[in-house]
Amino acid sequence: MDVLSSILLQTNRYVSPIIMIFGTFSNICNLLIFSSRILRSNPCSKYFFFQAIINLCYLYFTVLFQLLGDGYNFDIKLKSYIICKLFYYFASVIRQCSAFFLLLVCLDRYASSLSSSTSIFKKINQKEIVKYIILITIILSLILYIHGPIIFDLINIQIGPTFFILVCAISNSDLNLFTSVHLTLVYTILTPSLMLLFGLLTLRNVVKRRQQILPSEIDKTLRRQRGRQMIRLMIVQTFIFIIFVLPLTVACFISSFVPITKINQIMQINLVKLASIFAYFNMINSLYLNTFTSTIYRREGLKILKFVWRDK
Repeated sequence: MDVLSSILLQTNRYVSPIIMIFGTFSNICNLLIFSSRILRSNPCSKYFFFQAIINLCYLYFTVLFQLLGDGYNFDIKLKSYIICKLFYYFASVIRQCSAFFLLLVCLDRYASSLSSSTSIFKKINQKEIVKYIILITIILSLILYIHGPIIFDLINIQIGPTFFILVCAISNSDLNLFTSVHLTLVYTILTPSLMLLFGLLTLRNVVKRRQQILPSEIDKTLRRQRGRQMIRLMIVQTFIFIIFVLPLTVACFISSFVPITKINQIMQINLVKLASIFAYFNMINSLYLNTFTSTIYRREGLKILKFVWRDK
């Protein structure tokens, strides 16, 4: 076993279970808090709510399957070529969907920061169309990775004179390049870049509006506290998302431009898997970031804890 495979095995055995435990707790708390009476009327909260659902799906689908396969050599993907194709398709769709919901949070906060009611972005902030935006987001994620079931398959890779290893991967080097470039552009570059762009635009609009506040408008400004707290949550989560997705970006670049051979294909697969573990943290960190950055979030969390404690 090479060093990279050994690191991947140990990381999956000891890190992935911790990610699943903390991720389950984090996302269940988010479901409870963002469905609270105070927050559920905000379109932004609905995006955070559905992101928590998607994150739980990712934890108990992708992370669990990878833990069993890479940590304990019980790889369900290798049982059938259909499972192999569908696993990477739905793993990619769920991951992208989670990122898109955070992007929707950024778009929503940008729309709420606009002073003009005629802007097309202002419509994103309307409660009536949130459910349609969520549906479109899921459909778009399904379409973006429709190539997955076509190009992934079970292949035998020869790594010795008489030794073969069965993997669920892409055998064609051109298709492997396409997949790596596609993942790099869509998930690790374009999506975070749009998050950052709308985050910075939101900050600019908020600063402008603060400078225009008159003494008589102070009461009205206080009512916007919840919106500002949501902006803070969005900015922190965006920067953390970018940090945890950077290793996957590097791994995808390497996979894109290093020629595939029988030996280094296994190394490239393991490198992407190892980098993906860093991206797992984007599925679990929201509770801890939100608690640290938002007063309203902490207050709603404490209300839920008091309610649960009182019932006991």
